[in-house]
Amino acid sequence: NYTLEPDAEEQILQIADDFLDKVTRQSIRLAQHRGSQTLDVQDIQVVLAKHWGIAVPGLGLPTIKPLKPGKATVSKTVTPSNVN
Repeated sequence: NYTLEPDAEEQILQIADDFLDKVTRQSIRLAQHRGSQTLDVQDIQVVLAKHWGIAVPGLGLPTIKPLKPGKATVSKTVTPSNVN
């Protein structure tokens, strides 16, 4: 059985709080982007999947709409010379 030192517990709680804050803020921005005043589970799913690589078991994969035909995407190759 393990115990946590108070400083370690504080650090873990701070990291968890920061993570939840980031996910919530990103999810709210996504909901606003799609014109909604309501944060849906799908918003959180997309953020967790795309930004953090986390898929929540039991919820399935998030539905991400493909780009409309004719919309171009810009791709940039990152090389050591163009990374700042």
